[in-house]
Amino acid sequence: MEAPPPTAAPISVSEPGVYEKRGDQWVQLLPEAVTWKKAGMIKKSLVGSFTSAGSPNAAPNPASFLIVTPNGVAVTEYSLMPIRKKKGAREIRLGGEGPDSKTLLPFT
Repeated sequence: MEAPPPTAAPISVSEPGVYEKRGDQWVQLLPEAVTWKKAGMIKKSLVGSFTSAGSPNAAPNPASFLIVTPNGVAVTEYSLMPIRKKKGAREIRLGGEGPDSKTLLPFT
């Protein structure tokens, strides 16, 4: 009879970060670098481009997340935004007019 494969030590969710529920464990998501610039005809939009086309943080849909904030920081200081694929890259669009004016997703 073979021994079961070793499992990763559980991550303490008391550490600040963003976690995704995978099975019965919370797994901390890795940070990703984003480059921001103003966009649109009258520069009312903000576009964030990720520095890599792929993400180490692929999550199923639907997904459950846990945000653990540092002391003194409220969860309302965080924003949940959809990531869009554009020309082989990933980007976030905020503000402006039309469909981009409502890009923040509600979370509880």
